Amino acid sequence: ACLVGSEMCIRDSYLPMERLLSHLFDEPLRKLYPEHQRIMPRIDIYTSHHVNNLFSQFIKHGRLTVEEAEKKGLVPFIKGLLEPLGIVTKKGSAYTLHIAPEDEVISYILELSGQEHDLYKIRQNLRKSPYGFMDDQIDLLLSSLIVSGYLIPYSRQEVVELKDINQLNSGEIITLKSGRAIEPELLSAIPYGRFIWGDVETAPSPATLKYMWKEAVQFVKKYRRLLEELHSMMDRYRDYSIFKLLNIDTALLNRLTLFVQSISLNMSPQEGMERFLLFLKENEGLQRDVSYIDRLY
Repeated sequence: ACLVGSEMCIRDSYLPMERLLSHLFDEPLRKLYPEHQRIMPRIDIYTSHHVNNLFSQFIKHGRLTVEEAEKKGLVPFIKGLLEPLGIVTKKGSAYTLHIAPEDEVISYILELSGQEHDLYKIRQNLRKSPYGFMDDQIDLLLSSLIVSGYLIPYSRQEVVELKDINQLNSGEIITLKSGRAIEPELLSAIPYGRFIWGDVETAPSPATLKYMWKEAVQFVKKYRRLLEELHSMMDRYRDYSIFKLLNIDTALLNRLTLFVQSISLNMSPQEGMERFLLFLKENEGLQRDVSYIDRLY
């Protein structure tokens, strides 16, 4: 064998230096990171631009058709970066973000984040883990778990909305906390809010819970505004005789007003939905009450 430039000559073939280094250090790396081979990227070249596109075009939305992925040039990176991590599946004509808590890689990260909340330390532990995760892999995994609701990002006390994958490295996100499942006794109240979030599973996944909270937030914003205007109208015209004939159910208005004002829009999906479902459990006729508000308005 002989070295020629940046290649190694073996018999009459040439071995690139990268493969030579891989050959020389394969055994030491295998001992240091015994599980790395199973999650290794299956693509030769990629940049932070491709990682950012995977988040903004696919992970953030949870679904991307194969046709769209091909047009955007994302297929090699979905297959080469996300598939080895086990966080994507192809269903019919679309790629879907797939988080399986029982998967070894996912369960490892969820267990780690359940013990350690500091994002910097989580990243350090993942790098040093038997998997030897690289920074881009850590970003893709953590962002997928956040989008799916399994992890909740915080600045200090406030929940942070993950809009850009670079937030995981900018210092904006300080801690990650485990997403909690809805308490079983509250699940029975989900159908009472069907007029808000539509038909959802009886035991919603973190992704569904995030969708339900998004719809609930819009509901709260809308009825905060309507109730404020109704209270203002009542204060303005309460002495008019015709107004007294309306016989407005002020107790209902006050009850709903207290509820929508009590909901903090900065809550995590789990916390917000638990508060919402607790109210629904005690007020099964919310849809009827809301219809009354709409007619009155």
